Amino acid sequence: MFRLRHGGGRNVSIATAARLHALTDRLKELLVMAPCPERKQPRTLWAYFVRGFVEAHKRRPISFYLLLLIPVVLLLGVHIAEYREMPRRFVAILTLMLVFFWLITARALNDLFFLCRRHIRERRAVYHDTIGDPDFAKRLGEKVRHNQPKQHL
Repeated sequence: MFRLRHGGGRNVSIATAARLHALTDRLKELLVMAPCPERKQPRTLWAYFVRGFVEAHKRRPISFYLLLLIPVVLLLGVHIAEYREMPRRFVAILTLMLVFFWLITARALNDLFFLCRRHIRERRAVYHDTIGDPDFAKRLGEKVRHNQPKQHL
């Protein structure tokens, strides 16, 4: 009779190990509870608004929100003219505004390069799916040769 070493260091037969394994699987099945159906609560206008905002947020890039912040930063920077007598504050606010606009420019360039790379990748994929496919090119060439009028030399 073959013996196996089981979890606690005891020797058990293969048949006993198989029965233990089957019992363990059955216990796991019994212990797993089916999900309770949740009660549907009536949706409010606010719930629809929040759900729409979350769904829209998933597909919007960060640059969208940065573009929304540009007018806010410009409105906050209107008071920069009042700091003529305080050069340090003037320089600090001007530096913050320039850093913000530099970040927006860098992010916009990053988005531009990402869109260009994606466009090139998708264009290459379309080419390989159509004309780049050897079977398609072969069938296309045969149809073109078949439809051309015969030229006599």
